[in-house]
Amino acid sequence: MTEYIKTEDDRKGYQWPASALTVNEMAILNNWRKQTKTPINELLRQAVVILDDIIKKNGDKNGNKKSVQ
Repeated sequence: MTEYIKTEDDRKGYQWPASALTVNEMAILNNWRKQTKTPINELLRQAVVILDDIIKKNGDKNGNKKSVQ
């Protein structure tokens, strides 16, 4: 798994991603939080790193769509 060093510049200009999540997606995160005792922001960070690795290995099979669904 690829690890990235977070800097303050990396975060500028981005809104908190949870504001774009549905109620069901937030419920999933909340269940994961309860099961793992891991903060939601850390779960999101881990999910981004894992998805980045998957996309790099498999290529962008979404035809460069904005959504990964």
